[in-house]
Amino acid sequence: MRMPSIDRLFSKASLRTMTLPLVFATLLAGCETPSKLSSLDVPLVFRPENATPGHYGQVPASPGLKLSLPPVADERDVKDRIGQNTELAGKEPRPILATSVTPAEYMHSVLMQELTTAGYGPVPDGSGANRVLSVRLKRFFTTEANKYDCEVVVAAEVRDQSGAVLWKGDARGASENWGRSMSPKNYQGCFTDAAIDVVADLLGNKQFQAAMSVK
Repeated sequence: MRMPSIDRLFSKASLRTMTLPLVFATLLAGCETPSKLSSLDVPLVFRPENATPGHYGQVPASPGLKLSLPPVADERDVKDRIGQNTELAGKEPRPILATSVTPAEYMHSVLMQELTTAGYGPVPDGSGANRVLSVRLKRFFTTEANKYDCEVVVAAEVRDQSGAVLWKGDARGASENWGRSMSPKNYQGCFTDAAIDVVADLLGNKQFQAAMSVK
């Protein structure tokens, strides 16, 4: 079990006022709580850990682009969970569940934000769009053992205003981190970093760039 550091649990002021037995009792409770959880709810929020949003190298300008980004379709094989914890020997993996928004809604919001930062911002309601980027979520999953391993995969397709397909392909993102067991913040960081990696994979694809080019 990964131990929480004492300086993260207590401030210097609180340590001066707490009795030693209470400190040890609190530490013990903090260590035991993750092992007692049968599942974990994780609010899907944008929380970068190791990836830097908005930094995608040289993305060709597309001054005439009017992009429509419809809602992301959820085509995951397993839709009832976004991860699993496998740390308890001899027991079934504990499911990790999404709250606040769905994985597809989360991925759509990340794409909206990061494409806009890169200069490919979608137009409101797709009005007058000359490119349509359709995205299907294929995988959105983190496995926690001795570390957190996350993978996000989407299938994407770019069409012009006539409906002709200009490009299609997959984009993948991965991330890993270490930290306290069964931590919502660690899951949030993993998913955010992997989602940013998906955007970087899209924007770094020369054929995708060409499909998005409108003079």
